[in-house]
Amino acid sequence: MKESRPRVSVIVPNYMHAPYLEERLRSIAAQTFSDFEVLLLDDASTDHSVEILKDWEAKDTRFRFTPNAANSGSTFAQWNKGAGMAKGDYLWIAESDDVADPQLLEKLVALLDAHPRAVIAYGQSMLIDEQSQPLHSFDVHYQYIFGGDRWSKPYVNTGLNEIEHYMILHNVVPNASGALLRAERFHAIGGADPTAKLNGDWMFYIRMLEDGDIVYTPEILNY
Repeated sequence: MKESRPRVSVIVPNYMHAPYLEERLRSIAAQTFSDFEVLLLDDASTDHSVEILKDWEAKDTRFRFTPNAANSGSTFAQWNKGAGMAKGDYLWIAESDDVADPQLLEKLVALLDAHPRAVIAYGQSMLIDEQSQPLHSFDVHYQYIFGGDRWSKPYVNTGLNEIEHYMILHNVVPNASGALLRAERFHAIGGADPTAKLNGDWMFYIRMLEDGDIVYTPEILNY
């Protein structure tokens, strides 16, 4: 009998984010698209993160907790660790201090399914304060840098064109939590650079897009 594989692997790399974890994990469990596994990673937190993560593993069979015995010093090392454990076709790096709209996976899975050449699908992110109150979406920054209304409507672009005209100037994917990645491409480039200290996500997206397309929806899916 073949092992059942989820469509999406949700990777939650946590370090010292106990105050935000419950809301974060509830927003994952509440997704309208439910064919996923959740890989809970903890990078040797000293707050009560571990208790929260163990509790979620115990109450939801989709959640699996793997702690680090010592701090890795790199969120990108955690990305790679999760990707190495993942069974899904798509990867969602759900940062532990963010919150997802219930339809995030439904919307982004549909985009990657509809565009087989796409290696990144992403939506708009809303910046929130520590009380989870909305401040503004990231398209404000894009308008300032690039002008025009490009991020007010959906688009599909080749990766090389996106790099040449946009990514070379600014990271247009504002938050990993608002993006869905094609796992095959993630592994093809060897994952993220665990030694990166600044702009590691920006460089990672550029490497992803050197062979593949990018697809975007202006819907706010991440907070």
